[in-house]
Amino acid sequence: MHTDVIEKIIILVIASLGLITALAWDTALSSLFKKLFGGEQTLLEEMSYALVITIIAAVISVLLSRSLRRKKSKNFSKLGRSGSEQ
Repeated sequence: MHTDVIEKIIILVIASLGLITALAWDTALSSLFKKLFGGEQTLLEEMSYALVITIIAAVISVLLSRSLRRKKSKNFSKLGRSGSEQ
């Protein structure tokens, strides 16, 4: 049970770091959009910003998922080969 608690705490810390990172990027990218479009943002600019960020996040998520899937597949293949050689 002790290990489960530590695992949950680690997961919460990692999630918290992700949130902090997301907020930092939000501030940075929001400032960039303000410089590009000037002054206060209109609703259209805010929606455009949100759409761009969503697309970037989705693309990165897909690429990371594919990479992880390939890595798992290679590891599984290696395990299968080493198991059959014994």
